[in-house]
Amino acid sequence: VCIAGNPNSGKSTIFNNLTGLHQKVGNYPGVTVEKKEGGRKYKNSNIHFVDLPGTYSLAAHSLEEIVAKDFIISSKPDIIIDVVDASNLERSLYLATQIKEIGIPLIIVLNMYDTVDKMGVEYDLRKMEQLFGVKFIKSVGHKKIGNQEILDAIIELSKDDKAKESLKIIHYNDEIENEIFKIQKIICEDVSLCEMFSPRWLTLKFLESDESIKKEIEKKFSIMYEKILTQTKKSSSHLKSGFGEEPDLLIPEGRYAFIKGMLK
Repeated sequence: VCIAGNPNSGKSTIFNNLTGLHQKVGNYPGVTVEKKEGGRKYKNSNIHFVDLPGTYSLAAHSLEEIVAKDFIISSKPDIIIDVVDASNLERSLYLATQIKEIGIPLIIVLNMYDTVDKMGVEYDLRKMEQLFGVKFIKSVGHKKIGNQEILDAIIELSKDDKAKESLKIIHYNDEIENEIFKIQKIICEDVSLCEMFSPRWLTLKFLESDESIKKEIEKKFSIMYEKILTQTKKSSSHLKSGFGEEPDLLIPEGRYAFIKGMLK
């Protein structure tokens, strides 16, 4: 189970609550970014936790973003817990939309929920779960409120054989979806490539010009890379002519539109 979240979301407090003293600290391979791991037994299950670097997105900009993204892609965790600041959901949920696109079962922890209570706001969690397609849990990390619910949700989700298949995708503008389909169709021609990466997620990475992913595909799947890149250039040109913006702007706008729609 990977624990992700924005800096200052209380992510490390949740990690400490769930693992207690059973932790070890090291570094991610090849970089100086700290790697914290821990474990515990709960309801006859051994749960191994990894505390990912705090990051606002899984883009390829900061070292923390690259480390978090690379670890998720390479280790393929069973579940990701995204700890978000409950008082600032519009910004905090952006990371969750990117995690959903990777296709890994997700639990969203609304941390610092006591702040929301003081604001006099009440979120309809069941409705949010219906729209976002994942489990939402209230938490106040520094008071250790919500730990039991998080652990129960992990066990429940780990037993759900259809958890990956039931993940709802974010539907972008129909014109964007048409171009996503064209690129994804090419990616799906290579079975080994599809087993390594979610075809839809990989498509979005190409449209967003994620250089680290593109280099990895070029290195491991050189022939497929050229085919994917050729279609990506055609699709990007088509979308820019229609919307006046490059896809690396259109796709983040689509994610934020999805979040705003849900919160409304």
